[in-house]
Order: sequence, then structure tokens, then C-alpha cells
Amino acid sequence: MRTTLIAVAVLGALSAPSFADDNNITLYGQVNVAGLYKNDGATKQFKVDSAYTGSRIGIKGQESLGNGLKAFFQVETKIRPDDATEGSFGSREGWVGLQSEFGKVSLGRGKTPYTNIADWFDNYVDLANGLAVQENKQANGGNVLDSRWNNAVRFDSQDINGFTMSAMVGAGENKDNAKGVKASNNAALSGRYVLGPMQLGAAYASQKNKDSGTVTTGSQIGNHSAFLLAGSYAIDEFTVALGFQAGKVDSSVPGQDTKRNSFLMAASYQLGATNLRAGAIINDKLKKDGVKVADSDFVRYSLGAKHNLSKRTALVAEVSGDKNKGATKNLTYVGVGAMHAF
Repeated sequence: MRTTLIAVAVLGALSAPSFADDNNITLYGQVNVAGLYKNDGATKQFKVDSAYTGSRIGIKGQESLGNGLKAFFQVETKIRPDDATEGSFGSREGWVGLQSEFGKVSLGRGKTPYTNIADWFDNYVDLANGLAVQENKQANGGNVLDSRWNNAVRFDSQDINGFTMSAMVGAGENKDNAKGVKASNNAALSGRYVLGPMQLGAAYASQKNKDSGTVTTGSQIGNHSAFLLAGSYAIDEFTVALGFQAGKVDSSVPGQDTKRNSFLMAASYQLGATNLRAGAIINDKLKKDGVKVADSDFVRYSLGAKHNLSKRTALVAEVSGDKNKGATKNLTYVGVGAMHAF
């Protein structure tokens, strides 16, 4: 079934020239594969993986409705070039909406405004492990926020003198039940300002009644939230970026509330066709019910290079990982691979 849908998408993209000039359909994507060595202190592993920026294939298009109003759609699917068993159609993005001079309204599923700001910062070091800003690890090692939300309504403003803003809500479709599991409610807001070589970004997101188990069992429920503030400044070929992030989980289980602050640093230098990149997240000690957990602080780092063979093809190499305190083992990645966009 998935193969059939992709074939239909390709045929649709090839027929795009038959549309009027103000209507179009575009087939796009990325294929990124790397040889990756991983050492977590206990296990050493080499694998060929869909590393770096995730591989994907997408279809997007728009139709002019007159008077400056346009209809648009986007469907984007995760692919794993090294493993055909993974990925399902429309797994990354799925939107339909309207756009005018005031901005655009989208309905569907996809990345949140918070994730977009995190991705913008991560772009300075978007190699194998990356900085994964949005993770902001808590006690269970998982993400505070989901990077994509289902059942969503999103608004994106037009650029107003360098300023843009986005807002998104995701409605939970699971009702209250006998186990006490309430419907989830998600909301996110972000703003970004560009003034010459300077860029500033801020985002906040909240996921209430986020279910870490299943609706039927009534397992642990938490209210998750995070705040991110970041900025960058470019001086010729050199760019530096700094940021701060605070993540919080209010759990339904007594004694399981957690908080963590993170300080973000990244830099890149363009040397001809080669971009040199480095970054780190300094994660403060985890606070559990207001008490700092000993040896819970760690540093996530990334150091690498991206060499552009053309506008669409690049070679990448990187060393990245986590430096942990206490009994937790350090994590190290070494990767070399190729990226191609179309």
C-alpha cells in the first residue's frame, strides 16, 4: 500500500507542468546515510544508519484562490534508506490550510513552533548526534516534549520587519475514563526576530496530561512544559549562538516531579565549501521534587565538518556524545556519511 501511494505521489509531481502558473506540486526530500560507530561504555557497535538530519520524502503544493488567498498542502514521510521495514506514509508532516497576506492557518500534524526554534539552533551542528535541544533530558532519559503533535491547528504570521511568530494547539482525542486518564491538551508559541547578522528566537510549549503509558491502564500522567531562548550573531564567515532552556515535568505520581536547566553554545565557520561546526549543551543537575540529584549533570557535545560537493550533496564527519558524571557511562558517536537533498 505504501509503495502504491508513493508511486501516485511521484506521478502527481511529474504532471505538475499541466497546472496553471499559480498552482504547483513539488516532490522533495533528503537521503542521508552514514557509517556510525557508537560506544556507550558497555557496548561498542558499528552500523550503517540513517543518521544526521533524518531522511524523508515529501509532496507539497498550493493553489491560488484569488484575491491573494492560497490553499496549500504538505505530506512528508520518514524513510530509512538502510532499513526498508521502518517508516509509514505521512509519518513526519501532514498539513492542509489557507494562506493570505496575514499569514497561514494549517490543520493536521507536524513539528511544533518549539521544535522549529530548537531545529534552528541545532542547525549549527546538525550532524550525527546533533545537540537535540528539544530533549532536555529528565530522570527517565526521555523527552520533555514531543517534537510533533497530532490533531493540531497552527498559525504562522507573515514576516513583519524581520519578526515572525507561530502558535499551535493540539487537541487530545482521548476522553476521561474510569482509570482517571484525562484528555491531553498541547499548546506552543514562538517568536523569531532577524536584524542583519543577528537572530533571536524564543519558544514555550506545554503538554498537559501527557500519557507515558496507555489510556486503559491509567498509568503515570504528567504536565510537561519547556522554555527556550536563543540567539546568534554572524561576523563574516563566523557565527556564534547561545541559548538557555528550562524543562519541567509535573507528575501524577508523588515524588516524581522533575526540572532541569540547560545552557546552549554553538559555533560554525564557513571555509570555502566546508563548514566547521561545534556545539555543547551544559545540563544542570536534575531537580527531583525540588532537590538536586547528585551526579545527574552532564554535557552533550558535537564537533564536525560538512563539505558541500554541490548545492544538494554534502559529505559529513563528526564526533559527538554525552559526558556524564557518577556511575552513568559516557556515550560517544563517530560518524562519516553523505547527504543529498532533492
